[in-house]
Amino acid sequence: KLLNKKKKQLSKDYKLYDIVIHDKFIAAQYIEALGFPTPKTIAMVANNSISFPKSGEQLPLSSLMNEKRNLFSDCICKPVGDQGGEGVFHLQMMDGSTLLNNEKILRKYLYKLFANGQFIVQERVLQHKKMAALNPHSVNTIRLVTYWDHDEIKIFAAAVRIGTKGNVADNWHTGGIIVRLDIDTGRLGKKGFTHPQFDGKIFEKQPETNIVFNNYEIPYFKNAFDLAKRIHKYFYNTYTIGWDIAITPRGSVFIEGNQQWDPYVHIVLEDNFMDKFKKLA
Repeated sequence: KLLNKKKKQLSKDYKLYDIVIHDKFIAAQYIEALGFPTPKTIAMVANNSISFPKSGEQLPLSSLMNEKRNLFSDCICKPVGDQGGEGVFHLQMMDGSTLLNNEKILRKYLYKLFANGQFIVQERVLQHKKMAALNPHSVNTIRLVTYWDHDEIKIFAAAVRIGTKGNVADNWHTGGIIVRLDIDTGRLGKKGFTHPQFDGKIFEKQPETNIVFNNYEIPYFKNAFDLAKRIHKYFYNTYTIGWDIAITPRGSVFIEGNQQWDPYVHIVLEDNFMDKFKKLA
């Protein structure tokens, strides 16, 4: 309610613009067209067809059943309207084999999976070695919240999301760990937390890789912050955005943006978050 009040102050038509960032296919095309770094879109899967936006080629979904043709080599597939990392999977098709999250599956299973939804297929991001050290199985991202302060974009809160137990997604709601990211130093806080549905455990290091969180430096954090403030200006009727940003060896890559970012992440990480939030809203 507090956020919606502030959104209306920015634009009474703010709901009309939510789809621009909520739909992952639309958002990816918009961000790429503006010249900001984002994973390359390989295809859109919807309505029993596969569309390749770069070439203009369109194929029936049944083309997936051709064992001799590998339409996708190494990519990430996401439901266009997913939240919390639900439904995201790593897909590899090579030498007649199909791997979903590194496990071999039959093509008919993939066909049924795609037939029951709408997916964006994107290139897989290769992350910076310091981010991969936290957990090599997922792309571990910065969650960065930006907002409009009159005619200026400012940083509101930041965290790093770290995957666990071989999960492809790093999301808190799929078992990932959240750790506070200091917006001045780019270093992690002392403790990481899992979601209450995963017993709400507290960690001082990643349980599989044993990387200690306290003061762990996140590369290119200033680059991520600067780009986020620049790109938000093009979402001129969206008051606040929760960005998911990967860090590669060459800098930041915008995985996606969320107009309905999860405040509970930051409530867990910041003792004074609610006081800060009320001043914001």
